[in-house]
Amino acid sequence: MDNNQAELQKKLLDLEKELEKYKIEVGNQKIINEELNNSINRIYESNGWKFLSRYYKFRDKLKLKGFSIRKKIKKNPLINSEIHEEIDLVTIIIPVYNNLRFLKKCIDSALSQTYENLEVIAYDDCSTDDGVLNLLNNYTSNPRFRFFQNDVNLGISTTMNNAIIRAKGKWIAFLDCDDWLETTAIEKLMLAIKSTPDSVYGYSDRYNEYEQSGETRIETFINRPRVNMFEELLKGMYVSHLKIIKREVFLKIGLHETRFNGAQDYDIALKTAFHFGDSFAYLPEAVYHHRIHDKQTTIEASEKIDSVVKIIKMEAQKRKMIREGDYNRKVSFVILSFEKKEMTLKCVESIKKTVRIPHEIIIFDNASSAETVSFLKNEVEKISNVSIYYSPENLGCPGGRRHATQLANGDYIINLDNDIIVTEDWLEELIIRAEHNDDVGAVCCKTVFPNGKIQFNGGSYVAEDDFITFLLTHNDLNEDDLQTALWLECMWVPGGATLFKKSLVKKLDYSNDYINAFEDNDVALQVNKLGYRMFNCPTAKVYHYHFMFDEAPSKEQRYMEVRYKEESFIKSLINFYKRNNLIINDQFVFRLLGLEGKPHKEIRSKVQQLQEELFPLIK
Repeated sequence: MDNNQAELQKKLLDLEKELEKYKIEVGNQKIINEELNNSINRIYESNGWKFLSRYYKFRDKLKLKGFSIRKKIKKNPLINSEIHEEIDLVTIIIPVYNNLRFLKKCIDSALSQTYENLEVIAYDDCSTDDGVLNLLNNYTSNPRFRFFQNDVNLGISTTMNNAIIRAKGKWIAFLDCDDWLETTAIEKLMLAIKSTPDSVYGYSDRYNEYEQSGETRIETFINRPRVNMFEELLKGMYVSHLKIIKREVFLKIGLHETRFNGAQDYDIALKTAFHFGDSFAYLPEAVYHHRIHDKQTTIEASEKIDSVVKIIKMEAQKRKMIREGDYNRKVSFVILSFEKKEMTLKCVESIKKTVRIPHEIIIFDNASSAETVSFLKNEVEKISNVSIYYSPENLGCPGGRRHATQLANGDYIINLDNDIIVTEDWLEELIIRAEHNDDVGAVCCKTVFPNGKIQFNGGSYVAEDDFITFLLTHNDLNEDDLQTALWLECMWVPGGATLFKKSLVKKLDYSNDYINAFEDNDVALQVNKLGYRMFNCPTAKVYHYHFMFDEAPSKEQRYMEVRYKEESFIKSLINFYKRNNLIINDQFVFRLLGLEGKPHKEIRSKVQQLQEELFPLIK
């Protein structure tokens, strides 16, 4: 028996002892399978292949289900394995910026994957080397390949987000443009993912390729725990190279944030662990070649990344504190109630189910019917931390919010319509978003109708001359459209599902002359003038059961009569003009005024006339 055979036999005996230890001390069949598979892969690559038969006998003796030996003849396990009924499409994303001398090998390695159902997207961030586009154009005839280019240089996070939004795959893999893959990389990691129940994120070992010395080293994560992944990742990033992430993860955690450029993958990993727990699959094999060369991170850039990593960890820890109720800042929920009594109860119940930090729920009832008032007193008032103010007259949405806000004493004031249902983890995300910078004044939720269409995910406006048009971001897109997972700074935020910092609210001038509309537009302009900023929070999702989705619309007749008085909309629009010297371009109100489709000059004249009538100057 030669030395290699003797060494192999010793490894077999050691393996038997190790397996027995796991069986006795851990009792975990899954771990036994994994360790045995790893050892067999290593032995297969040695010179002792003739001892493989002993492993078959060893496997049969232990009766390990699901144990597999890699065959000499390569077959796609995702086609032949009984585990898989279909092959999910995988999109490999390659963010490109220069690196021409490495790029061809990178793209070729992606296109030569043995995994069959695959597309490759290269997204160029305005490379300064003209040869990059020439090279990318050479691949356009390949049906597996697509490439895009930013109009201006936008950075790594935005470039990857643009690619993710265009991805067709159920799973998204990431490959740096100066690295390359083993031809079986996607196939093997997808098999590991499919073999790991409920996994949404797969990662592997890697080869570190040192360009200057020509040295190759394997970096393995086999000794890193694969339980309590959130706490493990707080110690440092290791679930990368190669990584494949399920598309739906980004809808839950959001896309990459540009403020984390350079460490954006670490932020994604921590958010995934926070929201999906230990749903990570690990391939204990180096299938990704990570090239280390002199044009990578400088000392200055490294220090910047270290600073970003500290922020990512701090926010992750704060997210956990809010979830566990250890965050000592108070939230005031301001809910307007007008009829829809059952929805008011459901709204409050959804808050109580998801909020664990100090809070109060202030309900302002806008002169609902006696039946609704009785229901609120009997069913809602008894809920802890709930107080209800019953207005003798309907003050409209702006009026009700003004009065209720004056009663609030929380650090954050969150406006919610009473027909909104919040979802798990929404508040953690909303507060983190509000606290990511001191100048943040307001943050709005991703608000979805029950049919899955977005109502709003922030807002913007266009001002021209003395007319202003307010737009709802992502309005009418499907909630599973990855565009709606973008983190955006907003020009205005609708008031129906929005957090305001109390420090900002104290400075706002709420006008009494807004009745049923446009006060949140006015507030937005004030926020800008006060030097605060507004953002959306695509990970704080709420559902708005608006009256138009009610199954019995006849029940909403009184609601409609009070909520949509024509004169109230006209007065509110004129009040906005009086305060801001801008006419809101609202076709509904123009139609009420008989001005729909009329030129701006005629509309302006009518608005100025009504201002003099409704708000005469006091001399």
